[in-house]
Amino acid sequence: MELGKPPIIEAWVEFRFSVSEDAPSWDEDTAALFINRNFEGRFKIKDSLGRYEITLNSEDGKPTVRESKVVFERCRAATSAEDRYLQAGRDVLICNMLRKHGTWPSYRVLRDEALEALQKYVAFASPVGLTHVVLHYRDVVPIPLDTSGEVDLSRYLAVYPEVPRTLFGTVARFMISMTLPDTGSAGELTLVIRDEPPKDGPASQGASEARFRLDWRLVASRTVAMEEGLVGEWLDQAHEDLIRAFRSCFTEAGWALLEPKGT
Repeated sequence: MELGKPPIIEAWVEFRFSVSEDAPSWDEDTAALFINRNFEGRFKIKDSLGRYEITLNSEDGKPTVRESKVVFERCRAATSAEDRYLQAGRDVLICNMLRKHGTWPSYRVLRDEALEALQKYVAFASPVGLTHVVLHYRDVVPIPLDTSGEVDLSRYLAVYPEVPRTLFGTVARFMISMTLPDTGSAGELTLVIRDEPPKDGPASQGASEARFRLDWRLVASRTVAMEEGLVGEWLDQAHEDLIRAFRSCFTEAGWALLEPKGT
C-alpha cells in the first residue's frame, strides 16, 4: 500500500517480559549500560520514567505516609535526529519510530529494528519470556471543512461519533475508544479516534481543514515465544490486520484524501 499523503506520524513496537524473582533490579545506570553497550552510540539517554511508591503506617488507626519514593521503571533514549526512541527497563522494551520529515520508512524498517533490539535485550537481561507484544500506529488525518466551516465526518470516515444535533447542537471536541476483538487474527485491536488540536493553538477563522488522530493498538491474544522468527511472524500478521482495518476506516472520499497510488 503506497500513499502520496500517508497520515502516519508515529509507530512503535512494545515488548513486555516476565522475569525471574532473582533477576536484578534496573536503575538509570543499568539502562545506560544496556543502551551504550549495544547500540554503538546511536542512542543518547534523554530521561527516565518511574512511578511513586507510598508506604502507609496505620498502627494508630489513622493512615499516615511512612515513606514515599520514586521507583525507576525505564529509560528513554533517542537518536540525534530524534526520529527513533528506545525505552528499556527491567521488564519492558519499546521501539518508537517518528515521522520527522516528509518521508516515512517502510514497516519493514520498524520491524527489523525492533527485532534487532529484542535480540540485544534478551542477551543482556535474560528474561524468562514474553508476556505482551503490541504493535501501535498513530495517524493524523486532515479533513476539509465544508462551506459552513464544519466537518462532515460521515463523508470521509466509516467510523465516527453520531451525536443528535437537535438534542446537543454541534460537537467541538470528541474522543471515542473501541475494542474490536474480531477485527484481526493476530490479536485484539483497540482504536481511538479524536480531534487533533492545531499545532499553533485554536484554529483560525480562515482554516480550510480539521485534523483527527487515529490511534491503533493491536496486542497479541496469545503468548508469543521470544524466538526472533516467531516474533517477526506475529508482527507481520499484526501489520496486515492493521492495514486492513486502516483501509476499512475510510470511505472512498476519505481514502482519496490520502492519494493512494496504483489503485
